[in-house]
Amino acid sequence: MELCSAACSASTGAARWQRGTSVYAYGAGRRLLIVDTQEAREPRVVAALLGHTDRINCVAWLPNTDIVLSGATDATLRIWAKNPDTELYGCIAVLEGHTRSVVAVTALQLHDGSHLVASASADHTVRLWHGASSSSWAPVQTIECGRHFALCLALDYLPGETSAVILAAGLSNAKLHLYAGATPTADNTFNLAEVDIVAGHDDWIRALAFTRRGDELLLASGAQDSYIRLWSIATTQSTMLVNQDDFNALLESSERRFTVAEQLTFRLRLEALLIGHDGQVYGLDWSYASDEDITLLSASADKTMMLWKYDKKADVWLDEARLGEVGGNTLGFFGCCFGANDNEVLSHGYQGAFHFWRRSETGKAWQPQTVLSGHFAAVRDVAWSPDGRFVLSVSEDQSVRLFAQATGHAGWHELARPQVHGYNMRCLAFTGDLAFVSGADEKVLRAFEAPATFVSSFANVNGHQYPERAERPFGASVPALGLSNKAISSDEHNATVQEEQLGYRATPPLEEDLIQNTLWPESAKLYGHGYEILAVGAARTQRVLATTCKLGRLAGHTLSVVKLAFSHNEAYLASVSRDRSICLHRRTPDAEQPYGDTNVFPKAHDRIIWFVQIDQGLVGCRRPADTCNCIAQATQQRHLGCLSSTSDYLCCAMKLLKPHRAARQTKATHEVQQLNMINMSIAGTHLDHLTSTNKRFMFDTAEARPRALSLSLSNSLSQTLSLSLKLFFQRTTGGW
Repeated sequence: MELCSAACSASTGAARWQRGTSVYAYGAGRRLLIVDTQEAREPRVVAALLGHTDRINCVAWLPNTDIVLSGATDATLRIWAKNPDTELYGCIAVLEGHTRSVVAVTALQLHDGSHLVASASADHTVRLWHGASSSSWAPVQTIECGRHFALCLALDYLPGETSAVILAAGLSNAKLHLYAGATPTADNTFNLAEVDIVAGHDDWIRALAFTRRGDELLLASGAQDSYIRLWSIATTQSTMLVNQDDFNALLESSERRFTVAEQLTFRLRLEALLIGHDGQVYGLDWSYASDEDITLLSASADKTMMLWKYDKKADVWLDEARLGEVGGNTLGFFGCCFGANDNEVLSHGYQGAFHFWRRSETGKAWQPQTVLSGHFAAVRDVAWSPDGRFVLSVSEDQSVRLFAQATGHAGWHELARPQVHGYNMRCLAFTGDLAFVSGADEKVLRAFEAPATFVSSFANVNGHQYPERAERPFGASVPALGLSNKAISSDEHNATVQEEQLGYRATPPLEEDLIQNTLWPESAKLYGHGYEILAVGAARTQRVLATTCKLGRLAGHTLSVVKLAFSHNEAYLASVSRDRSICLHRRTPDAEQPYGDTNVFPKAHDRIIWFVQIDQGLVGCRRPADTCNCIAQATQQRHLGCLSSTSDYLCCAMKLLKPHRAARQTKATHEVQQLNMINMSIAGTHLDHLTSTNKRFMFDTAEARPRALSLSLSNSLSQTLSLSLKLFFQRTTGGW
């Protein structure tokens, strides 16, 4: 798989790094993605795991293992393990018991090598699970939270020579609840009892993290009040018990005490109040270093991350560094963690974008690094450029993104974000190597053309040089309260905009550049529809466009048309619909209805058809249990490229060399299986060799009907809308 692009779920614990390795995992919709940064120091997705039926909210690694846990809105936890023989990840256990969304998960390795897992849910409970790496897992305790629910969790051993475990939970009452108890009894049950309730924060606690400093256990808590509090837990020789009823007196005291198992007494005190963030604190993580040389990493909605270092001489905590982004319309950071060592940090934002920094060799500066990016809402359409150099995708996150290979960087990267819109994107089609049209939930089809900055940057990053044109604008910008990308001329460029702001670069751009400085100027608007556009198709000559919208009527269909495709000679236009029918519209001399001769094939599939293509080189797949579109078409470089778009934010791309026809089927089928797709069907260069278990339709051109392969895909929507068809023709002088 050459490209697997997806943003992180908008949850505070949705991304975690496997301590001491080059691997991290994050939730992207219903999928769990495993990313390896070891190869050429560039991130690469090694697994896209599907099992949850709803969005993944939290992720945690079992300490000292290759096992990762994920909790989702489907009220389940899944445990994924890496097969040492095949090095592939698979689900080894599903933990069921919660009745509502799982919002937090944490894990602790016990002294006997087994693991204790704690999960919090919106059902107002915290559940404890116990198991070994390769054995069955079982619930061992359920903690009721009353009318509140836990937002974050942390597990560790209490300090001293003890096997007692402590669980910290930040509840929706803005208080820190502590539970402690001994390790499992003979009947494999826990009995963690609530030992203290600590007030201090003025708003919800969103992040908790334990670490050790000598004989002490440090607990960091970050809350929506923008403050971070550090709590010290240590043993004490005193046997005096704290009167929990006198809560106000305890709050004013500098030290609190609690007892575990009626014999072990510990003290709890507030060590420090860290003030520096201007927004909610959503993420905390401790460095690998222990004892006195520890560092705390915090992430906030104020678009900054801070590194807090303990100064032993002054006995204070100081902010060592502040990392973040400038500008853009992002909503700050939603989580953070240290990377493979203390010199790497990773964070993710509310809109799913990752940010990755690495400390310089001098140790004085932090440098932003190239990182994976992708859509944070359902991907609705994808397309190869006519020359096969790059991929465009549109999504309900209201953006169009461009992916291509980067010379000197492993794999594919997002090189531009040509359109950032105010409506959910639905479809796109290329009208040239560097031009495309896109449709959204509006009545207008918008045409875009690449600016000079993209041509120059693409040559530097990808190595391919497109022809320069004198009339090509330098870049684009969006006016305040506007939806159209305004072209920036050479005069405006020289007067007001620096080259780096327009996107001139030699490396893949960072997120803050993508969101602001890589727009393409809008060259035209195509009007005619009275309702929102749903689909667009472009002829191979790139001079004819066909579009459909809601609440119209297209001959042969009774429900929404979702895909359009021209034949290579523009003699036929194919359309597929939610009514499960395929229509082939033959071109006629009639100027009023140029594609009025229609052949209808009703109920062609058992499920809604999402894709149709009339082509000379075609690879298709059928996936009956997901809203996924997949197409592979031959490019001028004689490659096969496979694209897929899903409702899980995922955009995948794969390029296959075209070997001999007999070997091509085996190669393509093996590669596409990595995308978790089933029932592959592959056609040869002239569609003269086709093998598939799919239900399909092929028509012979000798009978004046084009040969087409249609693919049926599932759907969870049931809109009953009919469509109208509009055709746009390009003038020889330009424009539509």
